[in-house]
Amino acid sequence: MMASWKVPGLGIVAQKANEHRLLVFFGLVTSISAALFEGGTVGLIAVGASVIINDSVEPIVLLVEPHSKVLSDVVSAYSPDKLFLLLILVAVSAQVFRSGCQYASKYLALKLGAIVSRDLQARATSHVMQLSYSDVTQYPVGEINTLIGYSGVFSSVIQIVSNGLLAGVLLITYIGIMLLTSVEMTLGALVLVIILSVCMQRVVGLIRQYGNFVADKSVEIGRITIEYLSAPRLIRIFHHEKSATREINDARKEVIDVQLKGKVISAAFQPAVEVLTMLGVGAFLVIVYSLSVGALRTSLPAILVFLYVLNRLMPQVKTLNQCRMGFASAAKTMAKATEFLDVTEKRFTRIGGESVPAGKLRLELTDVVYRYDRASQNALDKITLSFEEGEYIAVIGGSGAGKSTLIDLILGLISPSAGCVTINGRSLETLDLASWLDQVGIVDQHYFLLNDTIARNIGFGREWVTEEDIVQAAKLANAESFITKLEDGYQTYIGNDGHGLSGGQRQRIALARALVGQPRVLILDEGTNALDNESEQSVLKSLREIRKDRIVIVVAHSLATIADADRIAVLDKGCLVEIGAHHELLEKKGSYEKLWERSSPLNRTNRN
Repeated sequence: MMASWKVPGLGIVAQKANEHRLLVFFGLVTSISAALFEGGTVGLIAVGASVIINDSVEPIVLLVEPHSKVLSDVVSAYSPDKLFLLLILVAVSAQVFRSGCQYASKYLALKLGAIVSRDLQARATSHVMQLSYSDVTQYPVGEINTLIGYSGVFSSVIQIVSNGLLAGVLLITYIGIMLLTSVEMTLGALVLVIILSVCMQRVVGLIRQYGNFVADKSVEIGRITIEYLSAPRLIRIFHHEKSATREINDARKEVIDVQLKGKVISAAFQPAVEVLTMLGVGAFLVIVYSLSVGALRTSLPAILVFLYVLNRLMPQVKTLNQCRMGFASAAKTMAKATEFLDVTEKRFTRIGGESVPAGKLRLELTDVVYRYDRASQNALDKITLSFEEGEYIAVIGGSGAGKSTLIDLILGLISPSAGCVTINGRSLETLDLASWLDQVGIVDQHYFLLNDTIARNIGFGREWVTEEDIVQAAKLANAESFITKLEDGYQTYIGNDGHGLSGGQRQRIALARALVGQPRVLILDEGTNALDNESEQSVLKSLREIRKDRIVIVVAHSLATIADADRIAVLDKGCLVEIGAHHELLEKKGSYEKLWERSSPLNRTNRN
């Protein structure tokens, strides 16, 4: 029975309860008050029943006289009828207060649950945003979304705890009243409760099993749903609509079927409890009747009170059993949420550190080695490379050469396995990463545009930029011409990921975003590959004009666009195999020359 209460994640519930202990305190006070008023109600009903059945106040006088002479005199002044009505009136008043306290208890639990749900989901979101790039990319997007949602399960758990606490306090109150009424009858009633608890054990096991399945499957559903919804073009190109729909619906059907099984079992348990309860009450009445033939020491008022209390007790037993089922159902979800929120063995984005050194910028990689987790070989191997302010440097190489890894190291998204990256002689590991990234502009291979205005897309992440800065960046990116032709200009809303714009227009907006903050380092990772020749030449001309006071790094497959770079670094299988100007590398007749001639037949004759 106790195993069902050993649920991972209760430590988080306890932690949040401690943070909001005032709410918890008043919740306990209102729960206990509700139980006390309930006990008072039952006691008053018992006294009223004794008065009306015996048609005398004498037993009540004898009961209270040893404790209060004044109260016994007050009781003696009433006739049985009037005292009965007074007792019922007070009992009803006590029940009103009991209901008010119970409502207050539930309200406080709901409020605490809402606060905890908000706090933990905010914590989960912050957790994702602060995870290191290496760690966060190990989670599929849909899975992260589901796990953040799982943090809300703690709100339900608080409701379960609150309901269980109130039911437990009331249960203790009822058992106390029953013991005062008749120890023998109470022991008989407890046999019924024990039978129900034993029957419940198997039900709890099944509910836990179903809950585990639903928690695991829901993560999978979240993953495939987000993946498919994020790729509408791909799905339609490959006629995958029916297969995607079937895959999502089949997974959902499995979850719904298992949830239905759990609900059917829970629904069947309630009628079973009621049948067992009626059988127990029936057996109890038969025993009482048989005893009444002989020497029955229990009075009729006591029997009526006992039956009333027993009737009030059974719903609390039901609530406690529902709490057990609730814990069992939520166990796996809580475990997954707790594991996700756990910071152990997770890497986070570095916060704080030294400011980026002033002066002319120099970026260096010295004997840098990088190997991805679970990889068998290095992605980069002993790379030594420097970048000076005012330089235009191109990085080229085949697929898997290590170009993207090199860029991630420069950005500080990943840390070297060996060697170091330095800015003006200071290790990037010791610098404030946020201040460094504020000085870097980048156009990724897979640039992302928000479902927002063009202006907000260009100014993304640069809250300090002005409207003039946005316009100037758009001009440098050769985007001003098409933006001004739109009906709402810079305030034009574009669809998700730039839906409605051409590939070249999307790339120009991404390029303007990279330029808007006046970065000291500009990185174009295939940043002009979607532009037509005229736009590309215009952008390259702008880059030549602005590179005098910044570092420009271009990763490109089209070698014709980087022939005028100050230096060209050639990577192959993670190694820096060549570096130099275009004409120098051609004269070496090495890897670069082969790539140059392979890139276009015209390059065989046009070698300068």
